[in-house]
Amino acid sequence: MKKLFSLSILFSLLCIIGCQNQEEIPKNTKQFLQGFYSHDFKFIYDISSTNTLKKIKEIESRIPQSKKDTRVEAPTIVIHEYYEQGDSAYCRYTLKQGDNDTNALSENLLLIKKNNKWLVEY
Repeated sequence: MKKLFSLSILFSLLCIIGCQNQEEIPKNTKQFLQGFYSHDFKFIYDISSTNTLKKIKEIESRIPQSKKDTRVEAPTIVIHEYYEQGDSAYCRYTLKQGDNDTNALSENLLLIKKNNKWLVEY
């Protein structure tokens, strides 16, 4: 009986951890895109891969100091779906600027899993 109870607890914990990992993909995608498009880069450092972090710091260094404190309104980000393939995932999203859907841009963003955390590979 104890063994069955222990197995059910272990199974429940694995399900909870697995669901949290899956929720991390769209959450990190949205957080990255909002930070990137609003030029609020400090919020995306911890969810960026090493390669992405280098690119972000280079982009950030090119923004004039007078513009660094000015926040740009990020477009509306709609997450459609994501596909997990081992230690990588693709998240499909659409960016909408304003009410006009004809200006919507649909893209995929690559995420990689490092140390059990999903990081954006841009």
